[in-house]
Amino acid sequence: MQINMDLLNSKSVGNEMWEIVCNTFQKDVINFLFNRFIKSSDDSITDYQNESKINERVSEKTKELCLENKSLKINLETQKKDNLQKINKIDALQESLNTLRENRSEDISQQVDKSLESKNELITELKNQTISLKQEKNDQLKQLKEDYEVRELLLREEIKELNNNNNNKNNKSSYDQGVMGEKKLLDVLREESDFLVKDTHGANHMGDAEVIYSDMRFCIDAKQYKTACPHKESTKLVDDVEKNSYDGGILISWDSGIYDPQTSSKIKDLIFYKTFNGKPYLFISNANSIPEKLIISAIKELSTNKLTNESLNTIQINDKLSEELSKMIYSELKEIDASDKKLKIKERRNNERRKELHSLAKEYKLTNNSLKSSNNDIITDICSHLQEIKQEYKAQRNSTRDIKLYIEQYCDKYEITYHKFTDGDVKKALIELCIESGNKTGKNYQGKQRKSSNSTWAIELSSELL
Repeated sequence: MQINMDLLNSKSVGNEMWEIVCNTFQKDVINFLFNRFIKSSDDSITDYQNESKINERVSEKTKELCLENKSLKINLETQKKDNLQKINKIDALQESLNTLRENRSEDISQQVDKSLESKNELITELKNQTISLKQEKNDQLKQLKEDYEVRELLLREEIKELNNNNNNKNNKSSYDQGVMGEKKLLDVLREESDFLVKDTHGANHMGDAEVIYSDMRFCIDAKQYKTACPHKESTKLVDDVEKNSYDGGILISWDSGIYDPQTSSKIKDLIFYKTFNGKPYLFISNANSIPEKLIISAIKELSTNKLTNESLNTIQINDKLSEELSKMIYSELKEIDASDKKLKIKERRNNERRKELHSLAKEYKLTNNSLKSSNNDIITDICSHLQEIKQEYKAQRNSTRDIKLYIEQYCDKYEITYHKFTDGDVKKALIELCIESGNKTGKNYQGKQRKSSNSTWAIELSSELL
């Protein structure tokens, strides 16, 4: 924009200094132009400065990027080398794996061949054992049959003798029963080496036996009553002790209680001590129900019964005998439990072995040649099964049909090969085993009540085996 300088009035102020004289409009135009000039000049300087800085920054950033790019290239080369090494390693491992697979396949094939060979040998051995066991079982069955026949003859003779004895039992006098009690008493006393025993049952007013122990003489009387021993027997013992100057008396009732000679009441304790006229007395009720060792111990304790305080002495002795009785009971219970445990272990092992043998026979389809056996062989097999499954105690009453069903269920559960048999076969086997039968009521192995109108057998069968 060009300005007409003629419009401006100016005057010299000094050397190279001029004062411009202008009006307001002119002044505004000049200020506008001057400011625009200044601004244009400043922008040019700023742009130049910025361009320089930008170029400098670009140069620095370019160097940094070059260095970074160079580092990335180096890393990339390193990774390529690592990857190449890993690929080579994978190839080597894959080759080793293939080699191992081939070797393992050969080993497996060899092991399979060895296993099959071993199994065939075992099969042959088991077959031989089965044949041997089968032959041995047949021999045992034959021997058992012969033994059973002999046993049957002996038992039949014993049954006849018992029946004769039973018929004569009711005719026995009280004297005969007394003799039985006296004999048992002497047998018990003579087992103790500390006792000096004298048989006095033939003498009047001297009891059945005289025992000397610890410098004391005792009069002992034994009774075999089925009901309570009468009061007169107790008083008679006291009289015999006084007449013969014994140091004490003992009354033993094998199968019943005893009456107190002083109170005439029945004694509640099995072993009871009492003092009469300063002398000790011992009363043993139901002596058959307690161990013989306890009877001997009770007699020995009688020699220590010299305290004036009768009640205290009796309590102390009874406590001691109770402790001994407890020890004897629990000792015998332990023996019974140990015996039961051994029987259960043996039964479990036999059942396991039976399962193994029957499984083996079934696997190789081994047949029993006795399938065409005679009726006697069938009865022998039933006897063998019953010998294995019947229990010792005889609280049940099972019918012939119950026993037949039990044997069938038992054999089916344990996969035992058996021949078809009838109720008559079972009955013959039970007779051969001398199992008692009769028209008696009771529960069978399933808990069902059997009436006395039907014949049942006294054989115990455990439902736990089914």
